[in-house]
Amino acid sequence: MSGSVMLGPLQKLLEYFQRDRHHQSKQKDDALASLQLALTNTLQYVERSNGEKCLDRETEYELSQAWGDAAIKMRHVSRELAERLDNKAQYWADQLKWSQEEVIDKRIRLTEMREELHRLIAKD
Repeated sequence: MSGSVMLGPLQKLLEYFQRDRHHQSKQKDDALASLQLALTNTLQYVERSNGEKCLDRETEYELSQAWGDAAIKMRHVSRELAERLDNKAQYWADQLKWSQEEVIDKRIRLTEMREELHRLIAKD
């Protein structure tokens, strides 16, 4: 077998891995951008509401959607974090106030979300 016969399939394999890596990078960037948006919007709302939940249910439903979107996109990066983001979406959709213990147990405090975002940005 000549070298040129072997190079064709190897070149195609290399192209596939490059496309796949680019696709994975875009998925990660999209997930991080969604998380950043949900985090920023939530911080703005918490500041505006002085931390009072159920002040503006329309905004809280929008926050729930933002966290849910981040959860869906994050599943390609980290399933564990995606579950936590989904819990955060449920937290904002739920009209009842969750206990501080529940928030801590589910690891969905804003400080934890911010730390996770910074960790993922610094990774790679």
